[in-house]
Amino acid sequence: MRWMKGARRRGAALLLLSVMLTAVLAGCGGAPSDTAGAAKGGETDSVAAANRKKETLDLSVMSSTAVYAEVSNMMQKPKAYEGRRVRMKGRFNVLEENKRVYFSCIIQDATACCSQGIEFVLAGKHAYPADYPAKDSEITVEGRFKTYREKGALYCHLVGAKLL
Repeated sequence: MRWMKGARRRGAALLLLSVMLTAVLAGCGGAPSDTAGAAKGGETDSVAAANRKKETLDLSVMSSTAVYAEVSNMMQKPKAYEGRRVRMKGRFNVLEENKRVYFSCIIQDATACCSQGIEFVLAGKHAYPADYPAKDSEITVEGRFKTYREKGALYCHLVGAKLL
């Protein structure tokens, strides 16, 4: 009789293990490819990309780790974000260099060891420092992501930006 209790436990454990394994394997099946969706009347890659550009990428509601990763991706693959509206929260920073003044929103990762920033250009005419927040104050800025070249280097910034 004792061996039956042990057998039932082993049987229950094996049943539980097989259910969990089935769930894991079903979860690893992945999503259908974009081409499969297009063949079924879904969006093509170019339509999906165009729709993403209409949406605002709101970094202000993401965790600091997710924001840091997204901004890093923006720096590595700027063409994927070109023309997209971006909202972000961070620290206001000013850099005066080569007789120009650059304004940026700086974010840090979760451990506060690393930082990333995106330059922004406010819409309309503004004078610094009168029309800008205090350096290192927390800001939320929204603008359209664009790239530009300066002295042969490629840079990213938010244009037509506004402070929220």
